[in-house]
Amino acid sequence: MRIREIKILFFVIIFFFFIFQQLYSQSKKFVIPPLGKLTNFDKDTWFDINRIRMVVTNRGSYCWDLKTGNGGLEYPKGTGKLAVFAAGLWVFAYVDDTLRCATAEYGFDYGPGIMEDGTFVTDNPDFRVYKVNEGDGKENPDWVHWKNIGVNFGAPVDDAGNPLIIGDQTLWTVFNDANPSLHKKTKPLGIEVQMTIFGININGPMGETVFIKWKIINKGSNYLKNAYIGLWFDPDLGDAFNDLVGCDPEYNLGFCYNAYKDEVYIEKDAVIGVDLLKGVVNKNGDILNMTSFVKYIGGCDPRNSVEALNYSMGKKPNGDSYVDPTTGEVSNFYANGDPVNTVGWLDSAPADRRMILGTGTFEMAPGDTQEIIASIICAEGVDKYDAIFNLRNYYLYCIKPYYDFSNFEYQENIPVPEVKVFEGDREIIISWETNAESYNSAGFKFEGYNVYQLLNPDSTSEKYRKLIASWDIKNDVDVLKEFVEYKKSA
Repeated sequence: MRIREIKILFFVIIFFFFIFQQLYSQSKKFVIPPLGKLTNFDKDTWFDINRIRMVVTNRGSYCWDLKTGNGGLEYPKGTGKLAVFAAGLWVFAYVDDTLRCATAEYGFDYGPGIMEDGTFVTDNPDFRVYKVNEGDGKENPDWVHWKNIGVNFGAPVDDAGNPLIIGDQTLWTVFNDANPSLHKKTKPLGIEVQMTIFGININGPMGETVFIKWKIINKGSNYLKNAYIGLWFDPDLGDAFNDLVGCDPEYNLGFCYNAYKDEVYIEKDAVIGVDLLKGVVNKNGDILNMTSFVKYIGGCDPRNSVEALNYSMGKKPNGDSYVDPTTGEVSNFYANGDPVNTVGWLDSAPADRRMILGTGTFEMAPGDTQEIIASIICAEGVDKYDAIFNLRNYYLYCIKPYYDFSNFEYQENIPVPEVKVFEGDREIIISWETNAESYNSAGFKFEGYNVYQLLNPDSTSEKYRKLIASWDIKNDVDVLKEFVEYKKSA
């Protein structure tokens, strides 16, 4: 073969390899889900009240923009940077010793709407995602439909019969798994799910957070035993093939971070976390926390209900347990170490990750209800370690302490004092207003000031700051014990 022909062949091989590589790397970005014959699939409603913009559907899926085939969680909002490609609710249970499941992944076992008489109701346009903002009224068609029609499907209302708006924006929808034609793995469980998504437009960590509540009702005739919940996520934090994951069982937190800076999150690195605020109630009446966390890479998605359940329970797809390589002990919490301090079991070999937070087991007789609550928390930092640091402190300072499961009360925004700075000869004089000193909200009061010198103004983590001085008001409170800040070890 002549040199010229060899070169042509070489470039043809390279060309087709490049095309194959591109098609492979983008393949899941254009997955066409098997939607069946449903006509009222709502895939164009977005949560967008704070710094997160996230699509919500009426088929158990969220974070997947099915109109474009791209990821459906943008962070920060308005930047075009995508942090999650897809997410969905997975429910498993045994019926007469046979495993059944309802999942929302790249296909959906759920259909829009309610159940009646133990089965699904014919699809109709009113089974959509309702979206209302604080202060909305009759000028918003969703507000009107929620009040007049959605209430008949279970949409929550206040004492006046108006849409119950939590925070500054609330989305609500209902779906069920009772249509056997939508199931690909098993027969239906017979569950209806009412999903509420809400958020707060406020500076600080609460403005980086989306809350999700699922009310799961057994409206079928089956007794569901050894049931389990999996919160499934396909995080694509910028570059999908640059991701690592980890979890913190103490905080019921799973998170995804970049192994190295990619071409998306350039100026600031980012991390996305999922926190299980309230798990299921078991047969003893105990509220369970996150009972498992697992990751797997693209191409290793579960092929059947058994593999999906094994993943959700923190195991390998064949049911084998994972062993923590740093302790030699079996663990249902994959990569539960500390990436910031490089301690414990850490994820490695970055790739296109999936992650699942699990909670279970529990039982559901016909008519029983379960309620679980989770939050999606985003954070930025000067690097991945700083971003993880901030994520954990967002949880400690805002999500857990200031959140009430019963009425969703949250702490009001802390007033920011106006600071004046005078630069003198080898001295700096700082003065500020006293408006923060009257703060009293959700059981928290002003106690004093700390003044820090920051190496980087975009970070508050310990390695970028130095405490200069502290002032404490004179009262009987000497030590604050409510919060224990996540710290980087020496």
